[in-house]
Amino acid sequence: MLLRLVEENHPIDEILYCDTGWEFPQMYEHLDRLEQTIGRPITRLKAPLTAEQYFYEYTARPDAKLVTDRGLSWPSHACRWCTGRLKTHVINRHLSQLRRKYQLEQYVGIAADEAHRCKNLHYPLVEWGMTEADCLRYCKKHGFVCPSRFRGQ
Repeated sequence: MLLRLVEENHPIDEILYCDTGWEFPQMYEHLDRLEQTIGRPITRLKAPLTAEQYFYEYTARPDAKLVTDRGLSWPSHACRWCTGRLKTHVINRHLSQLRRKYQLEQYVGIAADEAHRCKNLHYPLVEWGMTEADCLRYCKKHGFVCPSRFRGQ
């Protein structure tokens, strides 16, 4: 999404990446290469606690439904605390500070074949009709391929 936004000269003031702490080393290599390719920095955000800290040590409100004796319950499709705490809340906190000063338009990289996940933001890949397969082809066309050591070859 970012490559195409840059290629088509869409306005981009800040590029955000939220590190869950569970990334493969190749993701950091990819981010570094992406910064070099587009000539822009990527703001890297991170939650105040790691997933392990939330799971084993975090003390939530006593009335919270996802609490075990200690920490949060296992993340699941029905209880996706990890997505919220490790990504969504972190990004929203960062953006809420910016919204005090600026009017923002937020681009989110959800592909057309996952359009059911869209809410009230801006989803360029959905608007362009780009599926995950289309996005992979686009990235490969622009020299962003998965390293062989990551593909298991």
